[in-house]
Amino acid sequence: MKRFLSAALLALFALLLLCGCAPGPINEGETYLDGAWYHSNPVLGLNVGYNFFPDGGGYQFIGSTVNPIRYGVYEGNIYIAVGDGKADVFPFEQNGENIVISGLEYLYAEEDEETAGSIADMVSKEEQDGTQDPVQGAAFYVIAFLSFAIAVTLVLLMMRALRKKN
Repeated sequence: MKRFLSAALLALFALLLLCGCAPGPINEGETYLDGAWYHSNPVLGLNVGYNFFPDGGGYQFIGSTVNPIRYGVYEGNIYIAVGDGKADVFPFEQNGENIVISGLEYLYAEEDEETAGSIADMVSKEEQDGTQDPVQGAAFYVIAFLSFAIAVTLVLLMMRALRKKN
């Protein structure tokens, strides 16, 4: 019986850890941006942009490819994690309304109506396709619900076992 209770408690703690699987900040104390920036170099055929949200989420645009990201600005660097990947670190600074990442200046998109509209269209299409941040996807909620249901079941089983013992 003690073995069962120990295993059940261990399983309960593991499930509680799984329920808290929403990603937190990449670095404690990081700050966030709010807006869209782009870098375009027609000679190299380079078109890159970012749409940063004030909650640490956002999108990266490379050509017509859109990637969901997590990011944070911390101690002169910007940390960017594409999808569920590990965050890459890049030197970062602000230059008026523009930003500089790894020496490339990204222009604030609100200054260019055509680019701002293009970014808004790409974000809208990405959100409609359902390929948004995985934390907001249905799989996250299914896993959270199942974890909660299993945790409740384990608690009920433990209570039943303790009642029989007394």
